Amino acid sequence: MKTSLRGLALATLLAIPAHAAINVPGANGSDGALNVTQNTIIDLSLAPNGAWDSSSPIPGRGVYDPDKWAVVYHYSSVNISGGQVFFKNNASRAPVVWLVSGDVKIASNGGIELRTEENKGLQPGPGGFRTGHFNNGADVGFGPGGAPQPGTSGSYATVGGGNNANSTYGNERILPLIGGSGGATAPGAGAILIAATGNIIVNGTINAFAFTGSGGAIRLIADTLDGNGTIYAYKRSNAGGEGRIEFETNSTAASLQVLPVPVAGPPPNPVQLWPGSGAASARIVSMAGVPISTDPKASFNSAADAFPDISPGTPVEVLIETKNVATNSSVLLRVGPLSANASLVPATLVSGSASTATWKATITAPAGTTVLQVRVEAP
Repeated sequence: MKTSLRGLALATLLAIPAHAAINVPGANGSDGALNVTQNTIIDLSLAPNGAWDSSSPIPGRGVYDPDKWAVVYHYSSVNISGGQVFFKNNASRAPVVWLVSGDVKIASNGGIELRTEENKGLQPGPGGFRTGHFNNGADVGFGPGGAPQPGTSGSYATVGGGNNANSTYGNERILPLIGGSGGATAPGAGAILIAATGNIIVNGTINAFAFTGSGGAIRLIADTLDGNGTIYAYKRSNAGGEGRIEFETNSTAASLQVLPVPVAGPPPNPVQLWPGSGAASARIVSMAGVPISTDPKASFNSAADAFPDISPGTPVEVLIETKNVATNSSVLLRVGPLSANASLVPATLVSGSASTATWKATITAPAGTTVLQVRVEAP
């Protein structure tokens, strides 16, 4: 299949003669310098658990913060002079965060890849969501904008092709950091946040594009974003929805090629890396009385997060907890069996307030492995 990308030259956003170093919280340099000269895989599964702003106990491996749902690296500098940087997912499939206490340089023959290949593989980029394709003939996607049935695509900043049951999700600032949703035949692209106290120079590539899955997310924070390279979080076909790109810089080069059009502006003081304490959240608390971990990590080919003793066709009660969510919101439980189309089941309010509330959804237990995800739509 022949595909093409629309070229877009990013107009100069800001040009401020005198710049100050960006104050990046947690940029302690404890992972040392990242120097890449050839294709390199960074294994996110090697990151030990820890607070995002703590020093990395094993230099070069970063930390995984389950509360922030992010694998965080504290580099003193980044220099990709050749080859591509790829990622092996953490078990949680969390996105990647680089907090850099110096400059980030990507040469013309270097790059960062958070994308997926057409019709190959099930795994999304870090922070993205997978497809059910190749599993028992299923043709659904997962994530907030996952493809609900065969012939549909993943959505993100825009609705994917063939979708009449999905909507967009996330926000322009990419807070929280989250990647693309899976399509019927391919996963979504991943998500990365790079925050540097110095400059980010991209003469190569940062790619977070996908096919029937949606594009991912790229968020860059620095004093200056320079170079003549490409930054893509786009769809590689007419199927998947567009991803999101956001720049927080004091000046940005007009020679960069960027798709889709980014949201851009100067970095706030202080830099905000994570959603605030009043941000909305939702999680599944239990299924058929079986508690669910606050950090679920099950994959399709390993132990599930819950094995309730239920028979297919019987009613199952699923409890959901929301925080900072208005009680007149629509709380929906997405039920994604590997052998049938996905469906949305409305949850009803049991107790609580906008601060913290409990909701209940009752589903009919399907046969085989099923993925449950919560979606909240504001009134």
